[in-house]
Amino acid sequence: MSGEFDPPIFSVSISGVSDKKQIREIHKIRREEGFNFSIAIGYQASHKSINQGTHNPRQPRFSDLEDLSEEAYILHFITAVHYFTKDNETILPDLEKIRKAVDPKGMTLLQLNTLPPKNYVLRRAKEMLFEVILPVAVSNKQSPDGGYAVWKGREAQDVKSGDVDVFVLSSSRKRACY
Repeated sequence: MSGEFDPPIFSVSISGVSDKKQIREIHKIRREEGFNFSIAIGYQASHKSINQGTHNPRQPRFSDLEDLSEEAYILHFITAVHYFTKDNETILPDLEKIRKAVDPKGMTLLQLNTLPPKNYVLRRAKEMLFEVILPVAVSNKQSPDGGYAVWKGREAQDVKSGDVDVFVLSSSRKRACY
């Protein structure tokens, strides 16, 4: 499937999945309700969780990611990794580790919850067969004015109204999807 990504017309993404039991429960609901659309199972990963082993109820241990993505593949789910770092220099080394953990035989979405990465980082991610999603805005719950910010830092750009969109770079196409 990877390399042939065409965004499904009807799909849903469920993020914060951290164990196989949750994946099986989602599969059971999909089967019982007769849902006929793509479902992406999203796993949160960060530079810290990948390299220091941190985790929480919404973030699996990085060491479990291979088994979780395999379970998702067997049950015909799309794998999505929601990656966060404060230092964009860590993106590529971390993506190499993620790619080793998540087999590319199924589609793998990669959401970069980072400051906008350099073009060479995006090219390399596509070469690794990730379908890259760049959220235009990420919630900044710490902002005294509310709204959204790309990142909680000096370089944050707050968006208080209007559409918040998603930008997808497909590894198989020379275009971007909005």
